[in-house]
Amino acid sequence: MTEQIPIKSDDCAVWTPYFLSAPVMINNTDFVLALPLHLSKHITQHCPGLVILGRPESAAVFEPVLLWHDQSHRDPAAQWLRAMILAQSRSLTDPHTVPVIKDL
Repeated sequence: MTEQIPIKSDDCAVWTPYFLSAPVMINNTDFVLALPLHLSKHITQHCPGLVILGRPESAAVFEPVLLWHDQSHRDPAAQWLRAMILAQSRSLTDPHTVPVIKDL
């Protein structure tokens, strides 16, 4: 069983807006990296040294909302785009099923 590590923003060693460079920076360390879930799953497939521990208990789960204007509701191109987005989103992991790491 993996030891649960409390995550606090005060313990930050590196802060970067560039998600793709972060795994390379921490690959050979004992650092913890906060990333979006689906990106994390993709990265752990290509970096076998990295594992997904979970999400901090205090972290809000981002839930996107699909909005559009009434004028584009019946537009075939907008309908197609919405259908594509919804079809892809059904294959994504539900973030509520990810283990939660207790904050201190």
